Amino acid sequence: MSNLNETPIWEEGIYQIELTDPVVGGADGLSNRQGKQLGNRTSYLKQLVEAILAAMDLKAPLANPMLTGTPKGPTAPIGTSTTQLATTAFVQAAVAALVNASPATLDTLAEIATALGNDPNFATTITTLLGQKAPLASPALTGTPTAPTAVAGTSTTQLATTAFVAAVQTLLTTLINGRAPMASPAFSGTPTAPTAATGTSTTQLATTAFVQAAIAALVNASPATLDTLAEIATALGNDPNFATTITTLLGQKAPLASPALTGKPTAPTAAVGLSDGQLANTNFVQIAVQNAVAALIAALPVANYYETTVSYTNGGTLTITHGLGVAPKLVMFELVAIAAVNGLAVGESAELGAQDCSNNLNSWGVEARKKTSSTVTVVIGFNGLTMFAANGAVSGVTSAQVQVKVKVFA
Repeated sequence: MSNLNETPIWEEGIYQIELTDPVVGGADGLSNRQGKQLGNRTSYLKQLVEAILAAMDLKAPLANPMLTGTPKGPTAPIGTSTTQLATTAFVQAAVAALVNASPATLDTLAEIATALGNDPNFATTITTLLGQKAPLASPALTGTPTAPTAVAGTSTTQLATTAFVAAVQTLLTTLINGRAPMASPAFSGTPTAPTAATGTSTTQLATTAFVQAAIAALVNASPATLDTLAEIATALGNDPNFATTITTLLGQKAPLASPALTGKPTAPTAAVGLSDGQLANTNFVQIAVQNAVAALIAALPVANYYETTVSYTNGGTLTITHGLGVAPKLVMFELVAIAAVNGLAVGESAELGAQDCSNNLNSWGVEARKKTSSTVTVVIGFNGLTMFAANGAVSGVTSAQVQVKVKVFA
């Protein structure tokens, strides 16, 4: 026994074997003509699909592409902040705008960090150090401050040393005892002064009451957990770019109005029979379709019924002889497992997935094309069959895993 030779050409028609045709075998025999024409079509379609699949392998998907080589794209204008892809030119321009003519020794974050002594709390450190220094205006020096001794008789704002004071101590002893100088006094003990009105911003001395009132105005009834800068920084995740971070995260979320979801969005399965604005997933739709089909079958005045289970070939055509004497009112299909697949044991059946046999080059499923009083012509999708798995997902199956059960109702 040998196989028919197949030529990858498109046969315009398939020869119909007549009742009067003799049985003639051989490569060009009349009995093999129909099979050879179908084989030629299949070989032609196989070459065509292989060419299409090879071309598709060179393209990137729209969703989650993984580009290789050196991908290029248009460079967005400076300042653009959208989901448009950023080119290296856009990034370099953004970096240049950030640097903004800074000197060469301070045009990177590392150099700035070095200039700040690699101190993440530089502002606090400097503030602390400044707090240990005397202000230019009215400093309150402690310890043993020293300075050059002015020439005797000097009467300027130059600091007076003890040596300078000693030179005139005899003349000033009476005045100095128990009194503070008007210029740059060095108070001790617990000095007091009038408390300035809240909001005063002059060289007037600030009392502890003035300071506490200023702090209270700054806190302004904030909760106890957010009444210091440290607590506010912690609440912001110690993120100096908190606004940018939140904007970026919001850009990764779907809007409530007309969201354009990608990938494989999921949702809870609605209750059977529910009819409102809740999203319907594939499991809900499958149950609804099954219930509708069951109701339709129950309502049909079925007088005759025929069923058979057959093997199939992707892109093939089956002729089912039912012998009911009238054209069927309804033809239904199920998948019967001949090997364990998608949660089905051998012999168990399942509904088919989505069916579309309208395009011979890109079709799935099974369809009854012609129904007569004695036969039903069944077409198998070129890409084969799909089924609903136990979790509601649709997946492809092969002829080595399942057969097709054909149910004919007249």
